[in-house]
Amino acid sequence: MKPLDLLYFYRLLNWKHKISSIRPLGFAVFGYIWAGKFEAIPLIANTIAVFGAILFWFSINDYSDLNSPKEESFMKTLIKTGKLTRERALTLCLLPLILTPIVIFTSSKPAILIFTVILFLNFFYSAGPLRLKSHKYLWVAEAVLAAPLLFLESYIIRGSISTLPILMAVILALFYFYTGIIHILEDFQTGEKVQKIPQPLALKLLKVMPLISLIVSLVFSPFFPIFLITAFFSIIRIISLKNFKPDQVQKTRRNLFSPQLSLYEFAAYALIAITGQG
Repeated sequence: MKPLDLLYFYRLLNWKHKISSIRPLGFAVFGYIWAGKFEAIPLIANTIAVFGAILFWFSINDYSDLNSPKEESFMKTLIKTGKLTRERALTLCLLPLILTPIVIFTSSKPAILIFTVILFLNFFYSAGPLRLKSHKYLWVAEAVLAAPLLFLESYIIRGSISTLPILMAVILALFYFYTGIIHILEDFQTGEKVQKIPQPLALKLLKVMPLISLIVSLVFSPFFPIFLITAFFSIIRIISLKNFKPDQVQKTRRNLFSPQLSLYEFAAYALIAITGQG
C-alpha cells in the first residue's frame, strides 16, 4: 500500500461518495473553544485520542460492510484487487486504538468516562454484536448522541458543566441528526446501502428538523440570547429547503457552508466564545 492509500483507507480524504472522517474532529475543537481555557497538554492529548478513535470508527465501519453487496469503500476495492488481505485490513482498523489511551493525560475523569462511552457507542453502531446501524430504530442513538457527547467530552476537560453547554449539546444533537438525514437521502441517490427509513419519511424529516431547531432555540433564547444564532440559521435552512430536490443532496453534503447546512452558525458561536461576548 502507498501512503496515499492509507489516507483513503482511513477515509481522511473524500473517496467517491464517502465523506472525510476528519469532520467529527470539529465537534471536539468546538468544545475546546467554548470551554475557553487552553492548556496544551490536555487538549493535545484529547485531540490525539479522538483522532485515533475516529480512524478506528470509520475503518471498522468499512470492514464490517465488506460482505454487504450494496456498500462500496476504498478498503473493499483494495481487497478485491488483491492489494490488501482481510486480515491485514482488520489489523489496520485496530491499529489507531493505540492512540486512545492517551486520553488519560487530560486528567479529567468525566472526560475519560464520556470518551469511553463515545468509543463504544460508535463501535457498536458500525460493528460488534449490536451493529446499531442495521437496526430499525437503534441507529438513532448514534445519530443523536455522537456529536453532543464529543462536544461535552472536549468541553469538560477545562470547562465546568452548566446549563449553557448542556443546551448547546441539545442544539448540536438536533443539527447532527439533521445531517444524518441528509446522509440517508444521499444513500438513496447512490443506491449503496440498505435504507434505515423510507425516502418520503427522510424528506419530511429533512424539512421538519430545522423547524424543530428553530422552536427549541427560541425557547432557549430568553435565558441565553446567544441561541438566536440558531434561530436565524434555522430560518435560512427552512427557506433553502423549500424547493430542495433529492438530486441536490450530494452537492449539499459536500459543501459545509451551503444554505442547507449553514456551518456559519457554529462559526458564529465559536467567534463569540473566542471574543468572550457570549
